Amino acid sequence: AFGHVPHSGLRKQWLRKVHRSLKPGGLLLFDVFNLNDRYEWGPSALKAYERLSLGDQGYERGDVFYQRTGGKETAFLHYFEEPELRDLLAECGLRVERLLHVGYTHRSGQLLQEPDAGAFFVKAVKE
Repeated sequence: AFGHVPHSGLRKQWLRKVHRSLKPGGLLLFDVFNLNDRYEWGPSALKAYERLSLGDQGYERGDVFYQRTGGKETAFLHYFEEPELRDLLAECGLRVERLLHVGYTHRSGQLLQEPDAGAFFVKAVKE
């Protein structure tokens, strides 16, 4: 899953590889977590990032490390903001054709209108 790629440089590298693999007009469909989704960890992670100056320690805005309930392994997840996601895709030669907010933990699977709710479902096209 794209949101589990642990650094912006690696995410760009992956998107450029996808770009090279697509024909002109080819589509990339994926979903990622929304940093501003009030029903998810993103807003809390953002507060911790700012309060603890995590950027000075090498973390990127939206980075989260977590353990599943009962799990022993630490996992990584990156939460995205819409402008960050659009800029990243554009930098890698992909244009966002459609970006939807889809309920994940709240109203799962439903299309949402609020910008601070739901994950992002993205349809990007190779220019």
